[in-house]
Amino acid sequence: MLTGWLEEVLKITSNCHSLYGGIEGISHVNSCYKTLKKLCHSPDKIKESKFAEKIESSGWYTLIRKQMQFALKASKIMECDNHNVLIHCADGWDRTPILCSLTQIYLDPYFRTIEGLEVLIEKDWISFGHKFQDRSGNMKSHNHLAKERSPVFINFCDCLYQLITQFPHCFEFNNILLLFLSHHLYTCKYGTFLFNCDKDRAFFEIQSKTVSIWDYVNSNLEHFRNPFYTPLKDRISPKVLSSAMTFWKEHFFIYTEMSGYNSDAIEVVHPFDHRERMHTKALEEIKRLKALLKI
Repeated sequence: MLTGWLEEVLKITSNCHSLYGGIEGISHVNSCYKTLKKLCHSPDKIKESKFAEKIESSGWYTLIRKQMQFALKASKIMECDNHNVLIHCADGWDRTPILCSLTQIYLDPYFRTIEGLEVLIEKDWISFGHKFQDRSGNMKSHNHLAKERSPVFINFCDCLYQLITQFPHCFEFNNILLLFLSHHLYTCKYGTFLFNCDKDRAFFEIQSKTVSIWDYVNSNLEHFRNPFYTPLKDRISPKVLSSAMTFWKEHFFIYTEMSGYNSDAIEVVHPFDHRERMHTKALEEIKRLKALLKI
């Protein structure tokens, strides 16, 4: 994942070493996600004995394992070898925030709290320029490119789901928060995930014209807090084998009875009764925002 000037620096610097992650880009993320979503739309048509095999063949969890493993290597280099690490991808706004975020979560217990996760997303995703508008396709304009759409942030949320599943006592936030964030990434109900960069958000006065998603989260912490949370100061080292991955059924089956969620949790995450109604509401919200922001 090293390109351009960084490769030249490594050639002349004897005490620097490159580590290639082999992590695919946004088109691969999109392809894997679409394959898995299509599978989950009609799970009853697939034999139960074949379902796990189909999930694995989608490539989604192979990708997540690569990301978690690379971040694990980076965290070990920093803590055990006492070296600095520079994570560099082609653009710096997709794979980079995933890997940087995971590495910090492994190392620092602060980022395993609700407040810490909010800070991490604001810092490494929003302020550093993850292209939320292009990747989600929200409020798309005439020059929007379909190839730019990719569920990169959903990818990150699934990585977090793997962590809270493997370390159920180490995280202050729960699965409902992950579902809440992944859902409202697309609803445009909050201004947090609108536009691609801080410059655009400042130009359209997002802070004064919309509500931050963190305002809702921090006002309803009882929904998002893990009751079994016990802070751990040490670095966490997740398992990255295929057998250690857990299918995020609450996300992929969210519109079916197979999600396993009770009505209270669904009400928090999905305030609409049906998928069609939710889609209509999202379109209305986009139209309202465009009028408000004069786009």
